[in-house]
Amino acid sequence: MLPKLYQHPKLFFTFFLVALTCLNWLFPDVMPYNQGFGFEGYNIYKPLALDLKQYLLITPINSYSVQRIFPFVLLHIVFKVFGIAFSEANMLFFFQVFHLVLALIIIQTWASLARYLRIGLPGQWIGYLSLFINFATLKHDFYIPFTYDRLALVSGLLSFYCYLTHRPGWLLLNALVALTIWPTALYFNSIMLLIPASEPLPSTQNFWLARVWATGITGIICGLFVLVVYVRHIPQPGHLATPLYSLLPLGILAVGAYLLYTQSSLVQRLLPAWSHFLPWLRHLLRPRLAWAGVALLAGAYWLLTHKLGDPTKQLLSPQQFAVNFTYGALQRPAQFLICHAVYYGLPVLLLLLFWRRALQAVAHLGLGSGVMLVLVLVQAVNSETRQMANVLPLVAIVSALLADKLNPRPLIVAFTAIVAFVISKGWLPLNYFDPTYRQPGDIFPMAGYEYDQFLGWPQQVYFMNFGPWMATPFLVIQAGLLVGIAALLYWWWQPTTAQN
Repeated sequence: MLPKLYQHPKLFFTFFLVALTCLNWLFPDVMPYNQGFGFEGYNIYKPLALDLKQYLLITPINSYSVQRIFPFVLLHIVFKVFGIAFSEANMLFFFQVFHLVLALIIIQTWASLARYLRIGLPGQWIGYLSLFINFATLKHDFYIPFTYDRLALVSGLLSFYCYLTHRPGWLLLNALVALTIWPTALYFNSIMLLIPASEPLPSTQNFWLARVWATGITGIICGLFVLVVYVRHIPQPGHLATPLYSLLPLGILAVGAYLLYTQSSLVQRLLPAWSHFLPWLRHLLRPRLAWAGVALLAGAYWLLTHKLGDPTKQLLSPQQFAVNFTYGALQRPAQFLICHAVYYGLPVLLLLLFWRRALQAVAHLGLGSGVMLVLVLVQAVNSETRQMANVLPLVAIVSALLADKLNPRPLIVAFTAIVAFVISKGWLPLNYFDPTYRQPGDIFPMAGYEYDQFLGWPQQVYFMNFGPWMATPFLVIQAGLLVGIAALLYWWWQPTTAQN
C-alpha cells in the first residue's frame, strides 16, 4: 500500500486537502472573535468588501493595507455579478471555497514545477509537505478564513514557477497582480525580472567581499537594534510578549552570529572573484527590456499606494516598522528560529539541519534565487513568520532539492510527514479550549487582551504560534520539543546522507 501511495503525491494531497476542507465545513473550528473575520479583516477589509466605492475612491484605505485588497475586491465583484447577499456567512463561505481553489492551484503548480526541475519523488513529497503541512495552511487558514495568507503563498509560487520555467511575460503580469496581494511582492518580483533564471552562479567565489557584505548587513541590523533600544530608548509596542530585557544583548549577539554565518556562506557563492567582478556586474546591469518591466512595476506600485491608497494614513510608519522589527527579533534570544519552525515546520528544520546541502540546491536554481534567499534570510530575523508567506515557495523548492540529494527511503518520508503533521497542530481544535464557546459575547482568544491575559492559558493555544505574541514558557516548551524532533529527523535522514 505504502509503495503505491508514495508514487502519487499529487493525488494524495488533492484528496487530503479536499477531505480536510470538507471536514472543516462540517465541523468548523473558526475563531469566535469577530466571527472568523480576524483583526484587519474585520476592521479594514470587511468594510472594503461591502463597499468598494467608499473605501477605494471616496475615503481610501491606508497605503499599506491597499497592498492586500485583491481577494476582497474579488469577493465584491463575484457577489455583485451573481447577486449574492453580503451576509457574514456568505462572505466566510466564499473564502472557504476560495481557499480550496487556491490549494488545488498550489498542488497543480508544484507538480508542474517539480516536473520541470526534474525533482524526484522524495523532493516532490517534501515540497508538498513544506507548502501544506504546517500551522499556516492546516490551521490558521481555517481558523481565520477571511484572510489573504494562502493567496500570498499562491502568488509567490506562481511567480517562482514563471521565473524558473522562463516565462517573463507571465511573471510580469503576475507581479502586477501581486502588488495588490502582498507588500514585499514588489522586491522579490523585481529581482526575478532583472536576473533571469538562466543566469548561473559565478564559476569563482569572492570570500572577502562576501565577508564585507555579511559584516555590513550584520552591522546595519544590529546597529538598528542598539539605536532603538539603547540610544533612543524606544519601548516595545503594547500587547506583545514581554521581552527579557536582561537578555537583549545576548539576543543581539545571536542575530549577529546568525547573519554573519548565513550571509557569508551564501553570498560567497554568489559573488565572483575580483578579476571577474566588474565584467560580471556590467553583464547584470546591461540595458535590457527587463528594466522597462521593473519600471512598469514600480510605477504601478506608486499608483496603487499613492492614488488608490491614502499615503497620509500610515498604518505602519518607518519608525513603527523599525521598532516592530527590533523587538520581533530580540524579545528572547534567537526566538526567530523557533518561531519560524513552529509556524512553517519542516522546511525550516531541514534548512537548519542541512544548510550546506541547501547551498548546493541554490547552485541548481541560479543566481536570482540565491539573491532572493539572501533577502529571505535577512527578513527571517523578524519572528512574525506570517510576513514571509510569499517566499515560503522558495524555501520549499530549496528543501525539495535538498531532499532529492539526501534521497530518503519512502518509509522515512512517511515518518517525516507524520512529524510535520504533529508540528502543524492541524489536528488541534483550538476552540476546544475556549471556556465560553458558543456563549453570547464569546471573543476567544481575545478575552482580557488589553490586560495581556493572552500570555496565559488557554489564550496561548492560539497565540503560542505567532512569534511576538508567544509567551516565554510556551516558547521554551516548543523549543525543547523542536530540538527533539530535529534530532530525530537528523537521525532518520543522516544514514542516506553518509552514503551519498
